Amino acid sequence: MLVLSRRPEQRIVFPNLDISVEILQIKGNTVRLGVQAPPEVRVLREELHTPAAPGAFQPAAGKHWSHELRGRLNTAMMGLSLVEKQLQAGYEDEAQNTLQAALRALEALERAVSDAARADKQQSAPATRKQLATLLVEDDANEQMLLSSYLRMSGFHVETVQDGCEALEYLATHQHPDFVLMDMRMPRLDGPSTIAAIRQNPAYHNLTVYAVTGSMPNEFNIPTGRSGVDAWFQKPVNPARLVEAMSSAVVAN
Repeated sequence: MLVLSRRPEQRIVFPNLDISVEILQIKGNTVRLGVQAPPEVRVLREELHTPAAPGAFQPAAGKHWSHELRGRLNTAMMGLSLVEKQLQAGYEDEAQNTLQAALRALEALERAVSDAARADKQQSAPATRKQLATLLVEDDANEQMLLSSYLRMSGFHVETVQDGCEALEYLATHQHPDFVLMDMRMPRLDGPSTIAAIRQNPAYHNLTVYAVTGSMPNEFNIPTGRSGVDAWFQKPVNPARLVEAMSSAVVAN
């Protein structure tokens, strides 16, 4: 609860409403209030107030005001206008109560507007895209570094291995990646043999495998599709085209 204890020239500020209330002067039974508010918020003495036509009050741009919030604002601003009139009539206790009620209404409205703005921000925030995991199987250290760096800068999580043996070991001991990018000509275990081992294992039936190699597709007896490679990219590879194909494959699935 907000409790008023202000001296002349001290302000109470409601930043989310763009409203501040200042005690300008206390003299006898009269207190001068300074109310700063956006131009679209009318502040009137009670005797000058007439109900506004429907739709006449337009809140500041960017603020979403429900009927309830408009009512709270009207209550608060009318209360502030009433305080001076009550003091002039000598109703000091009533004026103090009215001022407290008006400030409490502004405080509640301040919280409501802040909560609404926070909720709007959360709803409008773009959903964080899942970082796609990729296993790059490439024995050339320079090519491995360049392609993995490009993929990481494109938003992919990339792990690298140097041949088919390391690739099968990785798949057996880690969470399966979204993509396996496979060179064909590698030491120890080459691409075709590694792909055959992957496709024979039911645990890997959902793996998407792309060939990324300097070899032509007709050099190997590898089928296209889930029984072989899902796509073939011949070096020199356009990395932007590769990323586009990977992103499209995720959307399609």
